Amino acid sequence: MRHLPYTAHPLRQRSRIRIAYPALILAGFTCILQTPALAQQPATISGFLADPSGSGVANASLTLTNQDTAVALMTQKSESSGNFDFPSVPAPGTYSISVQAGGFTRREEKGITVTAGERRSVGTLTLAVGSVNESVTVQASTTPVQTESADRSASLDRHEIGALLARGLNYGSLLRSLPGVSGGQDPSGPGGNTTIYNSINGTRASSTIPSIDGVNAADPSSQGQLYAAPSTDSLVEINVKTSNYQAEYGGSAGAVINLVTRSGTKEFHGGLYGYLRNEDLNANSFFNNKNNVPRPRYRYFTGGGSVGGPVYVPGKFNTNKNKVFFFFNDQYSYQGNPGSVQRLTMPTARERAGDFSESLTTGGVVIPVYRPGTKIQYPGNIIPASEQNALGQKLLNVFPVPNYNNRAVSGGNYNFLFQNTPVTRRNEYTYRLDFALTDKLRLYGRNNQINNRQTGFSIGVLPGPPWGLVEGFYSSHSTTPSINLVYTISPTLINELTFGVNHWDEPGGPLDKTQLAKAQRATYNLQSLGQWYPSANAYDYLPRMDFSDVPSAAGFSYDSRTPIDGATTIFTLTDNLTKVLGKHTIKAGFAYTRSRSYKGNQGSAFSGQFQFGRDVNNPLDANYGYANAILGNFDSYLESSARPGADFRAGALEEYVQDSWRVNRRLTLEFGMRFTSWIPWHQRSDIESGFDPKSWDPSKASSLYTPGLNSAGTRVAINPATGAQLPAV
Repeated sequence: MRHLPYTAHPLRQRSRIRIAYPALILAGFTCILQTPALAQQPATISGFLADPSGSGVANASLTLTNQDTAVALMTQKSESSGNFDFPSVPAPGTYSISVQAGGFTRREEKGITVTAGERRSVGTLTLAVGSVNESVTVQASTTPVQTESADRSASLDRHEIGALLARGLNYGSLLRSLPGVSGGQDPSGPGGNTTIYNSINGTRASSTIPSIDGVNAADPSSQGQLYAAPSTDSLVEINVKTSNYQAEYGGSAGAVINLVTRSGTKEFHGGLYGYLRNEDLNANSFFNNKNNVPRPRYRYFTGGGSVGGPVYVPGKFNTNKNKVFFFFNDQYSYQGNPGSVQRLTMPTARERAGDFSESLTTGGVVIPVYRPGTKIQYPGNIIPASEQNALGQKLLNVFPVPNYNNRAVSGGNYNFLFQNTPVTRRNEYTYRLDFALTDKLRLYGRNNQINNRQTGFSIGVLPGPPWGLVEGFYSSHSTTPSINLVYTISPTLINELTFGVNHWDEPGGPLDKTQLAKAQRATYNLQSLGQWYPSANAYDYLPRMDFSDVPSAAGFSYDSRTPIDGATTIFTLTDNLTKVLGKHTIKAGFAYTRSRSYKGNQGSAFSGQFQFGRDVNNPLDANYGYANAILGNFDSYLESSARPGADFRAGALEEYVQDSWRVNRRLTLEFGMRFTSWIPWHQRSDIESGFDPKSWDPSKASSLYTPGLNSAGTRVAINPATGAQLPAV
């Protein structure tokens, strides 16, 4: 049989040549879902004022004060029935209620703790007959059962966040301690965008809406994942609404997770912390000892500090320490977590020279190597130098030589061991300023910033194979600034406005030029190994290589996005208006979200991909993958024709209205509606796989053959345009 000539690709081929079209590369991105915006989740405090006989006390004056900041938030009058409501209470927080009414002693109810979105009832507050100059102070007790709303929710407060064990100081470990959260495993380090649970109340993790201070903080390409989570030391509450929540929350069938950041108080508070894990405190694993693999580096360190308090200048500014407050947290973490041991089969020095006399199956039998097109074994199982392909040899020389030859342990399944400890360094900052601008106007601004960088050979996103050829890096940077403004128009009418941005970008690739060179064709004198679309391989990367029949074959691969260049930005604007009208608490508002997502250049095989594995249907097959490479015979070849970028846009406008109607002290009815207008994800630029609705022409739509019967009653395929008939298959 005559060998194919060496032209654009000097390696021989047998099977069809396949091209990976850009449409296939980008198809997965069309499944990205829009994550809706959320409100800040303020709480509501309600109760009933009664005289000693149990009758309601009307027109009493009630003042709600934040115990941590000494800021009097609002003053209400009790209704004629004795009921009272404080809507849009900043949560979480601890509050006191001061009650004054003619003919009764002044009463102060302290220690009223509310969580985000909670509808808290303080029950019946009984006033004693007496002078207003007299007072009674009562420490509020925890309400054992939610009586003001039908929603199901769970939360962790500041004390629980600090007291519960959280591996890696990751909020996800704490989340899994709440009822209804199931599955998943504890993360080994802080942050990250891994979904740490399988479901909440039976709904998929992808149906969950995560947020920080009520502002969208999700990854739109992996909905349900929170990739901008602040450190646990900067959180005052983790709140999860699992089901039956009001219309102001929504946009998804799953749970609503909200992380609430800490704010400063009227007193200064701060702290320092540090946590350490080190391989010197560990024993080596059983299998590492058996394979003579040294104990890998295993290092975790997390350290940081927080400080918060009033912003004031003695005698000049905020002297009462109840107008401006700050909070700052700085956390640094180092992770050196060993990757899994790579047990691979590398081509031996003999095999690289064409000698397969010692190439054995896992059963210890020599693998026969055939002369292409004959199925006749080479004498001595050695391929003559005259038949070897120089480019095939160079491809095999990309791989390191074997470093483990104990077949009694390996069983012939591998001859090379490699274990790497990738390093992750992470810096997190949380800043927050709270302002009590006037008695009616409150404002806070907050930003959470995370800088994360991984380096190594076995990181999750690789610029090269995991056996130690190209050391790479993967970085992610996120920032989530937001501003919240609450205006008390009247004691029964409150407006809340929130604007936030969630920005994230992810560069990644070879660590430096030296590492990049290890994956380039020029380094191995493979410039003559041509490509059909060299413009797609601007970095001169080696082709992918697969040896499917070689047990635990090394192969050469890389992340299809190399070098990685992605970014996502989500803009969120919400406005909520709350009105207390008699026994009704009416709330209405809207949430507008604008999202953009750029995923950089894509190409599953932009440098080409060879399959050298054994194939009995290939007449040129030599019966062993490494032998096929030496001969220059490949079973198949695939190459991306281009590397188009994925630059998407989406938007949503959601509107809602709800009413909480307290029919009586024992019955509350809730009604609500939520409407969503959604602009689906679409390509910003005009690329091959993008669909522009404006370009759609129904007259040019493709027509499909339809089934039918001919005059003889036989099933046929009918062309709807011409009526022509074809036999049915």
